Amino acid sequence: MKLAVNKVQIARRFVQCAVVAAILIVPVVSRYTNYLSAHELQGNLQKWEGTAQGEALGAVDFVVRSLPDGEVKRAGEMQRNRTRILEYTKGLRGGVWSAEVAGVSMTDPLAVAENLAASRTWSAPLLVGLLIPLALTLMLGRVFCSWICPVGLLLELTDKARGLLSFLEIKPRSLRFPRSFKYVILAGGLLIAAISAVPVLGYIYPPAIVSRELHDFVLALYDRAEFGRFGLSTEGLTVMSLAIVAIVLFEVLVSRRWWCRYVCPGGALYNILGWARPVRVKLRRAACTGCAMCVPACPMGLNPMQNKMGIECDNCGVCIASCGDDALAYGFSAPTQADEDEHAVVPVERLAPAKRSAPAERLEGRTLKAARHATTVTLALALLLGSAAPASAHHILGIPHYSYEEDYPQTPVLTFAVEAGPYDVKVTGYPGELEAGDQCSLYVYVKDRESGLPYDGEVTALVRRKGMLTAGEVIYGPITVALDESVYKFYPRFEREAEYMAEVSFGEAGHPWIIDLPMVVGEPSSPWAPIVGAAGAALVFAVGLRAALIKRRRRLSAVHGRPEDSETMAKAA
Repeated sequence: MKLAVNKVQIARRFVQCAVVAAILIVPVVSRYTNYLSAHELQGNLQKWEGTAQGEALGAVDFVVRSLPDGEVKRAGEMQRNRTRILEYTKGLRGGVWSAEVAGVSMTDPLAVAENLAASRTWSAPLLVGLLIPLALTLMLGRVFCSWICPVGLLLELTDKARGLLSFLEIKPRSLRFPRSFKYVILAGGLLIAAISAVPVLGYIYPPAIVSRELHDFVLALYDRAEFGRFGLSTEGLTVMSLAIVAIVLFEVLVSRRWWCRYVCPGGALYNILGWARPVRVKLRRAACTGCAMCVPACPMGLNPMQNKMGIECDNCGVCIASCGDDALAYGFSAPTQADEDEHAVVPVERLAPAKRSAPAERLEGRTLKAARHATTVTLALALLLGSAAPASAHHILGIPHYSYEEDYPQTPVLTFAVEAGPYDVKVTGYPGELEAGDQCSLYVYVKDRESGLPYDGEVTALVRRKGMLTAGEVIYGPITVALDESVYKFYPRFEREAEYMAEVSFGEAGHPWIIDLPMVVGEPSSPWAPIVGAAGAALVFAVGLRAALIKRRRRLSAVHGRPEDSETMAKAA
């Protein structure tokens, strides 16, 4: 029995890792398709041999050529069947927010709900994509969160980090929040989408964020490869990656599994859709010895020992794996009062007696039930409102985000546009990706916003190499030029890898307009990197030293028969 349970956890980890791998593979397949369409694939495979980009393209090429009709015999040798391979590669697109695999479309229920509310139209492709995820949710409940969601896998690792903090004698907090909050976010997001026709939840939903960030990160690696750069870089990542990092840090330091338990709008929708799931974790009371090992093991903070899991349970099976008595197991059953009563979702974080009164627990449970029902009504009203009136703003069609252009990516050109008083200013630079020793053609366009006529005065430009604390050394200019066929032309040369700032100025005497344009040449390391590295090393050393001192004093106290409070020792250290 225990072996079978462990196999379930191994299978769950395999599925989670496979999903992450698929998210990374999809943009590689997309770029493979681009290169094959542009007849550039073979040349890139040869140029990038031995690099990560080249090996990934080669692996995709090997797989698709191994598929039926992936190769044809020409001139006595087997060659790619280009038409057939393009049909195959177009059948793998998207991420966990919306995907297509071998012609089968799958879309997150939250994406469907929000798009219906925002677009105010019922789109057949969107509803078809809902069928498989909805069927799984109706059968298994919130299983997406524990088996598929890439953020769920990441946040499960926060438990390991919390354990590491405890080992280092740093006690993380375990704050709890109202579970009804995620229903408020879901209802509010759908109402905003219905009223404004803007799908806001898709921009803050971590699974969608991770899919987009990883997709753009991989494509940026190929963009760099086209300029001969093969090292790792953060290009392609946005500030939303920092939002994911912030969630991880909050869960490690402040509240265990905070996002999944209390905030996630997708989890709230899965709870509502899967409340009557037939497959659920059930307790065999006759076999339970009351060891309570399952209680702290539950990632969702539920109480399997008392069969109080309710709709919050995501069927991860961790509680089953932690039970040494085989008292917990998956089973088929209809929802019971135990799943719907007010105690079903009271979180149990520790084995110590709860400090909250029974009336307080009942109040929390009733509040949660009210929030669920109110959210269900809000969802129905938002969708009815959306279908009753035409959209007045951003129209969302039932088209997933995985549509890719098949044209070969063009050489990047630096583009910068800004308003300067009554003028519209556009600056372009070629090449857009600069290397040490390159000369850049920097063109400045200035026109009057009202008349549309070009500015006919003089424009001045200078370029500085950024310093750590100073404005930096001037490496070009200041040079002043007159209008030349509706454009002002400058040609700075960059001799070394570094970060630069181009300064463009124009206007009447006493009232100049100054525009700063950041430029990066090559892959310069940050001037702050040595300082940050040294500070990080010092912090790690200090934390390790503190933990060692606390553990040493604890051992000495035990030897001499004088047990000390760990917090007192921590303060002394």
